[in-house]
Amino acid sequence: YDIAESGVLNFAGGTHNLSGITTTGAGQTQITSGKVVVPESGSLTISSGFKVLGGTLQADGQVTLAGESAWYQGGLLTGAGEILNTGTFDIISNGFFDRTLSTTITNTGTINQNTTWSNTTYGIRFEDGRINNLAESTFNVKRGYLSSISGENRFTNSGTVLKTTNQSGSIGVAFDNVGTIRVEEGTLALSGGGISTAGTYDIAESGVLNFAGGTHNL
Repeated sequence: YDIAESGVLNFAGGTHNLSGITTTGAGQTQITSGKVVVPESGSLTISSGFKVLGGTLQADGQVTLAGESAWYQGGLLTGAGEILNTGTFDIISNGFFDRTLSTTITNTGTINQNTTWSNTTYGIRFEDGRINNLAESTFNVKRGYLSSISGENRFTNSGTVLKTTNQSGSIGVAFDNVGTIRVEEGTLALSGGGISTAGTYDIAESGVLNFAGGTHNL
């Protein structure tokens, strides 16, 4: 699929099974409703813009996000496979919407977690979800929470987890750190426990790292 700069490939209802699909061009791919399924033997590679505005992305195979991606409003990311971000992925709560994560996101680029809503209790609901932040990659917790709702949930950091605003941010799933946590401003709470015996912690003058709950092995 070659999508021109002002073009949009939109999945707006029904169920769509994608096997071996690659998008090219400078246009936008988005899910607004319905279900997009990448089967176990399939793949989906999006080279430019991608947005989840609702509906479901079921990644039983490999989904690669190589450009500027965003997960707004509601929506479900699920599946037994993996979503690989190699570009920039903005996860933004902008109202009474939570995002539900029931698959694995592996990051080799940059992920920004934020909420534009004044209530910072919105964010990502983990239901058998996992985030792997690999070496030389960045996960920026600007504002909002990562919350463990059900199932086995974990955040593994080998890269850098940043806190860069004066708002509150919280990681409420099991958090394993062998990389760097850098709190430049505001408060980052770790409330899900985890193993962090080999990581580095860099807390600036105006930053607070709060071990807020769970069992932490440091």
